[in-house]
Amino acid sequence: MSEFRHILRRRFVAIATANYIRDPRFSDLPAVASEVEIIRNWLTSEELGDRRFKHKYEELARDPAVKQIREAFADPPADTRWNWADAAVVYITGHGVIKDDGLISRHFLVLSQTDGERLDSTGFDTLQLLRWMAETDIQDLLIIIDACFAGQVAEQVGNILDRRNWLILPSATKGQKAELGALAGVIKRFLDEGAKLNKHDQFLRVGMFVNSLNN
Repeated sequence: MSEFRHILRRRFVAIATANYIRDPRFSDLPAVASEVEIIRNWLTSEELGDRRFKHKYEELARDPAVKQIREAFADPPADTRWNWADAAVVYITGHGVIKDDGLISRHFLVLSQTDGERLDSTGFDTLQLLRWMAETDIQDLLIIIDACFAGQVAEQVGNILDRRNWLILPSATKGQKAELGALAGVIKRFLDEGAKLNKHDQFLRVGMFVNSLNN
């Protein structure tokens, strides 16, 4: 696969919140840890050999604070900043909500200490993560957003996707609640079936992957 020869590093990042302490309107999501494990086991498997991904920023998979997400993505040291030689998968899971101020609707990730009445101060604007990554030179990026109303992010992203091999895979439309654990479960079933049936092609085709999830 000569088109991937430029990729020297493969990174996996999970941003996952299971415990919601501050606002009782958001119930805990005990299945989040197993969802992260499904994606991590897939991407970091030793069976992938030199195509194996390395789990970065592992602390973000355990109820991260806004500060931790910002430190990882907003202005990392130049020698760790993602560039054209990187490929990355970012898996985001937890509660998601929409804030509509009458002019624009924005998707927020609900974090452990989020107050639903103060999303700008205590939540995390999901699109901001993509803006930060857009200021890097990474070209090969898959972002899986396993949260309610995740389709809002795909609608907002606009020109950020231009000139890049970026794919945003939301688990729900902008007006739809996500089914707990459904997307990770579908991915696992697809991978399990693929391992049984595909004995000739070592590469996972993006189009086949996305079509299978949609079906």
